[in-house]
Amino acid sequence: DLLALQACHQLASALQEILASPSLAKVGFDGAADLGRVAKSHPTLNRCDRASKLLDLRDLEADRRVAESGISRKKAKEGMSLSSLAEKYLGKPLDKTFQVCDWTRRPLSEGASHYAALDAWVPVKGGYCTRVHRWRRRR
Repeated sequence: DLLALQACHQLASALQEILASPSLAKVGFDGAADLGRVAKSHPTLNRCDRASKLLDLRDLEADRRVAESGISRKKAKEGMSLSSLAEKYLGKPLDKTFQVCDWTRRPLSEGASHYAALDAWVPVKGGYCTRVHRWRRRR
């Protein structure tokens, strides 16, 4: 719970170490923007604004679309959302109902907790599926 732990200097230190490590892959969907928002919103985490070896599912999928269709990168990103990629690779779209709930309210509702967990898991699983798809095409 980032909100509850935002003043914890040990958390900030551990996150900075993880984010800076080139041996640990970090996966997200527009993850650089998320890191920027976290750093800006939580002063203790202001040095967590970038990551080494950040794999962005949005970029991976855009690269795949460019390679397969020969379209521009800008066109490849049109209409792309985490929900649409969840549907493509996992068979079901991400329900965004709780995306705009009050994230400062504790405890989080079961629905909000479920959404947060899926919002973190889908980029990891989608990144894996994208890379497997690319590997299969090369064979």
